[in-house]
Amino acid sequence: GSKIRKYHSLIPFFLSQGMSEVVILGSANSNHVLGITQLLIENRIKPVLYLRGDPSQKVEGNFSFTKLLVDDNSIRWVSREDWPHVMEIASNEQTAFIVPEGGFHEQALPGALTLAHDILRNEKERNISFDHIFIDAGTGFMALSLLYEFARIEHKAKINILLLADDKQQFLQKVKDFQKYFPDISPENFCLYRPKTARSFGSTNARIFQEINLLAKYEGLFTDPIYSGKLFLEAKWILEHQALEGNVLLIHSGGALALSGF
Repeated sequence: GSKIRKYHSLIPFFLSQGMSEVVILGSANSNHVLGITQLLIENRIKPVLYLRGDPSQKVEGNFSFTKLLVDDNSIRWVSREDWPHVMEIASNEQTAFIVPEGGFHEQALPGALTLAHDILRNEKERNISFDHIFIDAGTGFMALSLLYEFARIEHKAKINILLLADDKQQFLQKVKDFQKYFPDISPENFCLYRPKTARSFGSTNARIFQEINLLAKYEGLFTDPIYSGKLFLEAKWILEHQALEGNVLLIHSGGALALSGF
């Protein structure tokens, strides 16, 4: 999944700096919060969680697993109204390293870039070249990493990005901001989409769960209703209505554990 790629460079960075405590930002049911909290504990680094919402948050889904990992005194709740300022709040209260929401940090970039090179390896092993690649985007870090690395190596595939949190203008601004890591490259071969159903971030409906059920029954794949389930459904619609030709790759970003919350 996308998160573990980021952790392949984030965790070694923490260890190389001798960190004993790390602050994690995210929602109570975040795949990122749960995943990195597990790895921090495994590596004897104390996680301090800044979570969006309040202590009345229902304990279910990912949050039920996170609650097994940390005590209440390691959780700081930040209201939804104050959440846009969470980085400033955490910086004023903590001296430890702060990992932004979704792991969107430059130290996660080396790990994120492995996605592009695993795709190249798959192409070489199967003697094919992908013409269209579909990927979902929450914070957009993985999609941006793929865009820029494919632009750097001049891969010709079109990257189709399903925006699940940002709107198009927000993502395009991130494309510009991301250029500080790749100052000589400007990616062009991509297309942005928003979901046609359950459009707001975190929302679900019966159509999404129907797709999850079909993928499980016919492909043996578990997808989640927030990210990958929506991606597979949207990609199916795009492939049918735009008559795309060539080899198509759909990237499963992981997160199926989130199904437990539904």
